[in-house]
Amino acid sequence: MLRSRWLHSSIFMILFFSISIFAFAKTVEAANQRISIQVDFIGAEGSDKIVPEVNVHLIDLSTGEAKEETFLFNDQAFNLPQGFQVKNRWEVVQVKKDMVPEFFRMNYSSYTVNTTEGIMGYALYEGKSYKKKVVDEWVTLEEDGINRKRLYVFNYTTKELKLLKESTLYEKLRPITYSYHTDLKTKEKFKSMDPWDYINSGTSLDKLFINADLYSLSDNTSKTTVLYSLSKNTYVATVPFDPEGILSPKTLTLCSRNSRCFESNESTSFNDNVVFMKSGRYYEILKNHSIKEIKKTTYDWWQYQWRIVVNNHVFGERRINGWDYIISTDNNKVTKLSERYTFVREVTVSPDHKYLAIFEASYNKEKSKYEEDQVRIYDINKQKEVRVIKLPYREAPINIIWHSNTVLQYRPFSTNNPSYIRNVNVEILTGIITKDLPGGYEIENAYFIDVADRDNYFSFARPLEIRYQEKLIKYTKQPSFEGENGLVYCSLKDLANGLGADIKVESGAVKLTLNGKTATVDLKDKQVILYEGTAYAPIKSIILKLGLQYKRENLASQINLE
Repeated sequence: MLRSRWLHSSIFMILFFSISIFAFAKTVEAANQRISIQVDFIGAEGSDKIVPEVNVHLIDLSTGEAKEETFLFNDQAFNLPQGFQVKNRWEVVQVKKDMVPEFFRMNYSSYTVNTTEGIMGYALYEGKSYKKKVVDEWVTLEEDGINRKRLYVFNYTTKELKLLKESTLYEKLRPITYSYHTDLKTKEKFKSMDPWDYINSGTSLDKLFINADLYSLSDNTSKTTVLYSLSKNTYVATVPFDPEGILSPKTLTLCSRNSRCFESNESTSFNDNVVFMKSGRYYEILKNHSIKEIKKTTYDWWQYQWRIVVNNHVFGERRINGWDYIISTDNNKVTKLSERYTFVREVTVSPDHKYLAIFEASYNKEKSKYEEDQVRIYDINKQKEVRVIKLPYREAPINIIWHSNTVLQYRPFSTNNPSYIRNVNVEILTGIITKDLPGGYEIENAYFIDVADRDNYFSFARPLEIRYQEKLIKYTKQPSFEGENGLVYCSLKDLANGLGADIKVESGAVKLTLNGKTATVDLKDKQVILYEGTAYAPIKSIILKLGLQYKRENLASQINLE
């Protein structure tokens, strides 16, 4: 999980910026829970010190019950810059008002990661003090900035917080310059401010490459960037500054979005390894942190807009007769995977490299417009289409995450984030679609799911908590969830066990009986979901037929049955 908070003095501004990262790794022991570790940095009112505070959020997948643990590390408190103190949880202010006005903002981000040593929470703190330079009535710039960063790791098993690295960057604003121009029509002369820049000195903790187990520390004096192992906090490599230096993890997105595709002697040409350039050559940092040279893929743009290799099969995007297609080119034979008129929005590959998922907008030729969005699933090894799944929103997908080899999640893009937009889970082999709670994890899946067997799940949306007579209903496989239709689902077997109801299967139907009242569920009903021999159905109508009350307030995560 990544979460950031900005604290601005004097202007009373709060900004939340959130991302999330999901890392696949071997877990020590599955606990059947959803876990997120958030490291906050707080201070008492009037104090000149900041204290790390770790909040661990847990959701039991067998019941949907949420719990929270908090750990305060007063022994690791550190000082604010001289002249500043804490005003409240969100604001740090300058103490003496008769001094030259200075400002301070604080940003911190947290990542929850599953490692071979257990679940860890990494946190990057940033506190910047600066002055303001008023250039004119339209432009105000920061100057004389001092940016201090601190990198921490919290071990969930031992409950220990450790400081890994610190950095201090000094930012001095270069003199403002102007260019003079003459209007060709009026011959009037005017000036405009040139682009401004800063002279930097000192060091800066720049990037965390979570899936590659790396972080970077840049030195503005030597103009180099040093890469360290996150888990061991040991030296890995030294690379130059950009435009050489670090590029990015060697992902499919780097290739398809930035046209930086690389050749590989492996069966698949992309992964999470970090790629950097040095003296005009490209290098890749492997999982064991050894380094090997690689080559950038070169191709004719008319043949490929981008090109990847998956399990020794070649895929790419090509413009044919004015339309862009996703294609396969094994043995120099061109096979179109997407259809004419469809607009390809995004392409992603399952973690086991077995399936290609092509997000696209379908085109209505009669109405001459794009309508429904869909995802086309292609079996890479069998070289054939599996199915096309209609999606619940017309917005483009962002933040695509694979929770398992067959379940992916995405966030429909929206500029104003309306309440009806939810994270969507898609089981690609069955086409089952589920939705997360509105605002339930608006910070984009800020968690790690710790389960023994992901194949038991067709959705990893936030599990719902169902209580009957104050007792939690227990889930044996897939927890309760909200379906594409907005209804609350539960396994019929788990529901019957929780209610103490009799359950019988006969003639393609399931009957639940409680206190002489019966609810019958037709297994052929389109609203019923069958998965791995288990039936899941909307529970509200069943509960009412059994003479019970169904209570849920404002699409909350808790449902009470009475």
